[in-house]
Amino acid sequence: SITDIPKEIFVLGEGGEDGVLKPGKSPAFAVLEVCLCVLVRYYPDISPRAAQSSSVIAMQARSRARSNRGSLLSAEQMDLVANAVHILASILSLCSPAGSVTLAPSIFYLVTAVLQAGATKSFDDGEILAESPPVKASIEALQQMVSVRYPSCPQ
Repeated sequence: SITDIPKEIFVLGEGGEDGVLKPGKSPAFAVLEVCLCVLVRYYPDISPRAAQSSSVIAMQARSRARSNRGSLLSAEQMDLVANAVHILASILSLCSPAGSVTLAPSIFYLVTAVLQAGATKSFDDGEILAESPPVKASIEALQQMVSVRYPSCPQ
């Protein structure tokens, strides 16, 4: 049973006992960065810094997003976003309890931002967005993330 696992085993994940994840040395942090890049490419408003940036790449991303407002992402793009969201939810399983506490707010923010962006449409659009891959993936990710338990580490 999972409750029989010693506490020492649970602190073996990313972040250890103190929850510190070092950028450049942490695989969990690296995966988070890659997923962030994928999500910001299709939903630039997710990143406040990217939304306010005046760089050429940021302006191109905003322009692409504005031009896509009338049309949804392609099926391949929606699948890519959905896969990035699924991966985000899996990051917590790489971490110790303290490492999970460090990363969880960022991951929750990204997943809920994808849910908001993926479920937003114009009033006269008759499409049901609850069936889209990004929305489904976001809901599944939220369910997976709130189900993570560390029974040997009650704090």
